[in-house]
Amino acid sequence: MSQEKIKRIHAVYGWILSCLVVLTGVCFAVSCVTIYQSGETPFSRESVAIHFQKIAIPVFLCLVGIVGGMVLSLLLPLSQKKEKAKADPKKNLSRVWDGFSLSSCDADIKSKIEKKRRGRKALRIVIAVICVLCAALALIYVLNPVNYSLEELNHDILVAALVAFSASAIALLACYIATFVEKVSIVREIELVKLAKGDRKKETKTRHKKEQPGFWKKHGILLIRLVVLAVGIAFVILGVFNGGAADVLGKAVRICTECIGLG
Repeated sequence: MSQEKIKRIHAVYGWILSCLVVLTGVCFAVSCVTIYQSGETPFSRESVAIHFQKIAIPVFLCLVGIVGGMVLSLLLPLSQKKEKAKADPKKNLSRVWDGFSLSSCDADIKSKIEKKRRGRKALRIVIAVICVLCAALALIYVLNPVNYSLEELNHDILVAALVAFSASAIALLACYIATFVEKVSIVREIELVKLAKGDRKKETKTRHKKEQPGFWKKHGILLIRLVVLAVGIAFVILGVFNGGAADVLGKAVRICTECIGLG
């Protein structure tokens, strides 16, 4: 896909997401004003729950739109013209294939290249299915009124937020892994094409091995980020089930309604 089409897709998605964010902000503002004018004790749990249940759908759609924007930036990234030093595997692959066809390759190399291409297509399909399933499961749970009760509304809202956060984290992590695996597959295909063209000599191979950075230098930062993300998700889940998040929310409600005197 050309960069012009990718830019148009990003522009259209940006306008849609901007309108959704503005709509969500307006809904929050209207709900706050309505709660304030609702009665003598407007900021009770029941009153807040009733008013904010009405805007649950645009709020969740806004969160899904933000996650979708991150997924879109990973699947269809915009070109960075200023970063010339950073090589793009897809551009290198098209440059290597310039003036060379798959029919000119050896049968063994041809089968390996076709296997790499089939693997990348299957990977894109799997990632798309994972993202759709995560979004669908989160929507089904969050928008189901059976999962909410006025007696334990704080706990139910925290569980719904945990479900939405976990689904988003799984989809984002799957996209990161897919991007990494696709780059590795493209690099392997480039090596196979060079081998088929007879461009890889022993001296070039030795020099490439010396100049090529190690695994930790290339992917160490990405692994550290994934580990930190996994630890953060684990601690958030542990805090929710340990009751810490409910305690913090209860203290915040009491501060707003008792100490400061907003109620």
